Amino acid sequence: MQPQLNPNPLMQPAGAPEGSPRTAVRRRRHHPWLVLLALAVLAVLGWFAWRQLNPAARTGWRVITIPDLRWARRDIKTVQLLYPSMGKMAAKKAGVDDSWFTAEDGTVTEGTSNNAYIVKGNRIITRQLGTDILHGITRAAVLRFAAEAQFEVEERPFTPAEAQEADEAFSTAASIFVMPVVEVDGKPVGSGKPGPVATRLREIYLDEMRKAAI
Repeated sequence: MQPQLNPNPLMQPAGAPEGSPRTAVRRRRHHPWLVLLALAVLAVLGWFAWRQLNPAARTGWRVITIPDLRWARRDIKTVQLLYPSMGKMAAKKAGVDDSWFTAEDGTVTEGTSNNAYIVKGNRIITRQLGTDILHGITRAAVLRFAAEAQFEVEERPFTPAEAQEADEAFSTAASIFVMPVVEVDGKPVGSGKPGPVATRLREIYLDEMRKAAI
């Protein structure tokens, strides 16, 4: 039986149906073990909340592709988030969940706040590291877990057309973990439902998070 989805009270003031609060720890005159205990509790609660209450993980994201008009050093994380925000707005206007950016050669770079992947058989394909994508920490962890789980990892560019013809697609980020992508530019990917590879990687990632939090 699926748990009832209750709105997160932390998100209600912002009017957001779902999200992930960002915790900032500042130095105070408290015992160090209290800080560590608070962080552990927050990590475990966050793991349970996202594992049980994020409905998008069960249905998958739908994305559109838009030209990547950001500056040339996209690997540097800055506060210049105007264009990614515009990409989110374009996705919302199109009635989908996110936008994947495309470079001048037509290949996919990344999502508005996440890294992008496709799956062909046992092979996971994602753009190689460089100045045109952010070097996501979730990306690094997921690729390591994928290799440990005997998936083949290929780092190279791919096109939207290739994504549409792939068996699966997904995005990764600290706020969404591993999010299946079931549609690209209006065309279903694979069966049009979250596939076994993305689902398995999400399970592995969440399990590793839980182990690290305990």
